[in-house]
Amino acid sequence: MLAATSAALAAEVTDLPPQLRGNVTIAYTPVIQTGSLIEDDVSVGRMTTEDHVLRIGGAFAPAPGVAIWFQAPIYLSSRVGFTDTREMAYDPTIGKGSLAYGEETDADPFRAGSGAGGIWLGARGTPFSEEFVGRGNRATWLIDVGLRTKDETSIYSADPATDPPTRGGGPGAGAFMLRNGFSTTRGISQPYLQVTWLRQGVVPVSLYDDAGALVTADAAVAPADLVDIRGGVQVRVAENEVNSSSLDLDFRLGFDYNSPGQIPSGLYLPSVLPVTAGTLVDTGEYSSAGLGFGMYWRMFKYLKLDVVTDVSYVMPRQLEQPYPVYTGPDTLLISGQVRLNVLVY
Repeated sequence: MLAATSAALAAEVTDLPPQLRGNVTIAYTPVIQTGSLIEDDVSVGRMTTEDHVLRIGGAFAPAPGVAIWFQAPIYLSSRVGFTDTREMAYDPTIGKGSLAYGEETDADPFRAGSGAGGIWLGARGTPFSEEFVGRGNRATWLIDVGLRTKDETSIYSADPATDPPTRGGGPGAGAFMLRNGFSTTRGISQPYLQVTWLRQGVVPVSLYDDAGALVTADAAVAPADLVDIRGGVQVRVAENEVNSSSLDLDFRLGFDYNSPGQIPSGLYLPSVLPVTAGTLVDTGEYSSAGLGFGMYWRMFKYLKLDVVTDVSYVMPRQLEQPYPVYTGPDTLLISGQVRLNVLVY
């Protein structure tokens, strides 16, 4: 039988509850992307996307080095908003729609929704771990897999019977997630690497034109897939063994790649031509890179507070394939999380 050392050895990306123990978490996660819209090197407005998500979850370890988990996201708000923009107009010189060719408008159009997202169910385990001292492992490898259920509503679905059209929150599509985390202990520091692949399915959505007429029934909307890579070091800066409290700081760098997707026309542009309204369009692939900081405070044995934030530069991308409008070189992605953990160990 393998002996286990203190759970304090495990970095956040490779941490697991002890056997027959678990945790319950509640987290608030804001994600904001903001920047200019560019067409032919001319600014044609600004776009800001926001997601404010409450996540309720938990994990339980039925055996050493293995845990099952769930997470239920609730989208308090999903919003795509535009300012300082123009009306889409047909430009005969390029034979397609153009915001630069259109007239300026005082309107600040937006699309907004909210609601429950798909439920995540998964399992994670460690092929080898520093916590099993009998094996003599000098590093920890965590494999995490998860499945997300489909959701009937999403930010892509709009009810034309309301003004503005009522939408759900989140992508709505089912998904598969595979994550690998690696960490090792070097004194009070724990260098780590984490790689995540998210494969999203399609979600059927009925699409309507600006007049509320059905154009495409059960269109197969395909949200982008994601590859996320992050590496950093977690440092133990304070610890009190008497009350099992500790404070860790996390410094990290990250890079992600978002694949092309298919979305309803007009979601990521302030306005579109009637010829594409109610149809699916391709959205461009893009990458982002940035840095992040985290604080993990175990206040006492059964309660832990995590606060993390990341700021990334988002590389320019074409928002909707029929239109020559791109995100600007000033686009930033700011995300964070405040998470309360009740630890049953």
